[in-house]
Amino acid sequence: MSDFDYGASVPKTIDAVVEWFGDSHDETDLRKLLSILTSGTDRWGDPITPARAWSLIVDNTLLYRDHHIGWVTREGKMLSCDYAYHEKLLGHLGVDAWQVEAAGWARVALRKFQCTFRMSKEQRLRVEACGCLVDRREEELKPEWTPPPEPLPLPF
Repeated sequence: MSDFDYGASVPKTIDAVVEWFGDSHDETDLRKLLSILTSGTDRWGDPITPARAWSLIVDNTLLYRDHHIGWVTREGKMLSCDYAYHEKLLGHLGVDAWQVEAAGWARVALRKFQCTFRMSKEQRLRVEACGCLVDRREEELKPEWTPPPEPLPLPF
């Protein structure tokens, strides 16, 4: 039997989780995500603790600053996730893919992107920074995005 406490390095509070991630995340966005995650339950109905939220973030590459897979907002903010985790990330945020697509967000994965509307300049720059090639002529054929009359319930 080992004396090693395998759970000792897992942060147990929201502040400890934020400290553990350091500069790899935007602190405001990380705190929003932790608040959302810890206010809910897992698929078995158990409350999500800060330690479990930390595990979800690490295991699924959620909201890392320098990651190249995820969603890019109209403002050019990257909300990262692991490959094929786009809808699960949105589920954690309490929204659906159709809502963020209506909000003009771009989906990015493996140097490819999808955006229903013509991207904003900030969005295009971020998508290109993810290694995607943006055909500007193709972008011009897409409809111009206009904000919906009522804001969508997006946490970011």
